[in-house]
Amino acid sequence: MNNRVILNNMIVENKNNYQNDIKTDLFLKNTKFRYSYLDYTRGFFIIVMIVYHFSTYFYNTINGVVEFILANLGGIIAPNFLMISGFSFIYFLNKRNLEKSSNDVMKEVVLKGLLMYLIVSAPSLGIGELFGVHSSIQYWSIFKIIAVGMIVTYFLNRLKGSKLWLFIFAIVGILLGYIYFLTNTPILWFFCYGYYLGDFAFFPWVFFYVIGFLFGKYLIEFNEKGIKVSILKILFIPSLLLFIFGATYFIFYSPPEYLPHFISKIIENIGLFFVVLLIAFYRDYKIKNPILVKSKNLITEYGNVSFSLYYIHIALIHAIQFVDAFILNNLLATYMNRLIFFTLTVSVLILISIGVIIWKKYNYIFGLEWIIRKTVGLILKFRVTEPEKKASSNFHS
Repeated sequence: MNNRVILNNMIVENKNNYQNDIKTDLFLKNTKFRYSYLDYTRGFFIIVMIVYHFSTYFYNTINGVVEFILANLGGIIAPNFLMISGFSFIYFLNKRNLEKSSNDVMKEVVLKGLLMYLIVSAPSLGIGELFGVHSSIQYWSIFKIIAVGMIVTYFLNRLKGSKLWLFIFAIVGILLGYIYFLTNTPILWFFCYGYYLGDFAFFPWVFFYVIGFLFGKYLIEFNEKGIKVSILKILFIPSLLLFIFGATYFIFYSPPEYLPHFISKIIENIGLFFVVLLIAFYRDYKIKNPILVKSKNLITEYGNVSFSLYYIHIALIHAIQFVDAFILNNLLATYMNRLIFFTLTVSVLILISIGVIIWKKYNYIFGLEWIIRKTVGLILKFRVTEPEKKASSNFHS
């Protein structure tokens, strides 16, 4: 038997084992798999985020259908990124709870949350002024919400009747955000700061992180009761209909100013979340060679280093603005159109992709994920194993 036949047999056997394990262990009780569909989903939304940010900085106009879609991408990126982070966090906890004591898991979660919060708060120390980003300590962002949401969710999940407490917290988050919207109540100022600035305040946006966590928690329980892969296929059409309904609701009904589009936006984003997640899962399930699924897919690798890529693409945006202003005499700003915008955005995505491919060979050394993982490892004085290196992007999920 030659080497090619042996390799083909290994691939077939690996695929069969992979799919059998997915059928019996769809939402991670077994820790020997790191399901790439989570990274794929996160990677998809970080790419959409990059496109959206380039449109807001360089092509902030609404002159057609394409421009209208670009302008409204912001309403779907943040909620879905928060949901996939919360959804993935239950995987992280399941894995860690099988490997370590509950005390060690608690320390790791708290340290990772605090480190992420401090890194994202760097602009408040004046560093952000170099890149033209917010420099207020009270400013909230998506990754700050993930950092604090991770810690809060962890402790709520340890309570008896945790699902109820998590659901109550999610609803309270929505209500407090709405109360602040109506009344500008000073007592809620810190947690709702940014609401009127169009930024992402802790309340109500933490709702999406907690809901994502609850989705993952329920799906794991359904899996333990014998959920079938076919059920996930059935969920696709209802999820797509939810997304379409939520996305088009405002066309048929415009609520008064005192009633934000909370309900329609929640429906829209939950529907889209499951559409993308199910497509990513189906891709994993049908992959011809699961051995290569991680190494061959760029979108998955984007998901692995999404925290780092957020700041990398922001830095690139400001670098391009600097070059345009001081070297090109605002040539880009003056002649920007749809063709130039898409050429610029695609060129940057290609540049980032090349960087990710090269960076991966060095295990994403010096990335924010790497820094947090190494720092937590040093503080807790436990050795980080090779599988944990590959799972490093779960630090914020």
